[in-house]
Amino acid sequence: FLLDLFESNSNNNDLSSDGFAHIGQLILSLIAKLKQIASESDDGTKKRHSKTFLLQCIRVKGHGEETIGLCRAPIGIQKKTIVIEWRKTCERVYKRAIYMLSHKTVGNGITAVVTDSRCHGHVTA
Repeated sequence: FLLDLFESNSNNNDLSSDGFAHIGQLILSLIAKLKQIASESDDGTKKRHSKTFLLQCIRVKGHGEETIGLCRAPIGIQKKTIVIEWRKTCERVYKRAIYMLSHKTVGNGITAVVTDSRCHGHVTA
């Protein structure tokens, strides 16, 4: 759903639509960065990059929600639906990162719980 929305607006000159293309690029860059970090063979390097990456996921999620709030939704699509799908996408990237960057020597076996004020109490773990 979001990929189609981001691609359909990427060639549009309307500034309100450019926000969708921008956050589309942000999520694609997160995925590329995750693949790069996960391919590291050294566990120490992976560990150093994982905290920064997870914080970046949270920043991108918040930035994306604010950007969506400022953009004009395409005709026939409710902004609320876009926000819900954006949250799901960011949470999937975050959970995938936890899975890909986990290692028996990294962490202490405790699950991290992340939330912010825009989540209305929704918890990402």
